Amino acid sequence: MGPVVSKEHQHKIEKYIEIARQNGNEVIVAGIMDENIKTSDKGYFIMPTVILNVDDESKLMTEEIFGPVVCIVPFDTED
Repeated sequence: MGPVVSKEHQHKIEKYIEIARQNGNEVIVAGIMDENIKTSDKGYFIMPTVILNVDDESKLMTEEIFGPVVCIVPFDTED
């Protein structure tokens, strides 16, 4: 996985992940990122992240995150 476009965008993505934690969503990160890699001369990195059981009205679902984050929403039917 490559870097995100800027340090500001890295922080924006981290804020969305923090919103998920504050909302009580289960947040699954692909691993622990070494702080030396997170922000280095190679770019700004975010670990791939899965957020489970997100409410349809959540900011996580109504705004574009533009990062390695996917929200999983349960459903009853495909209609």
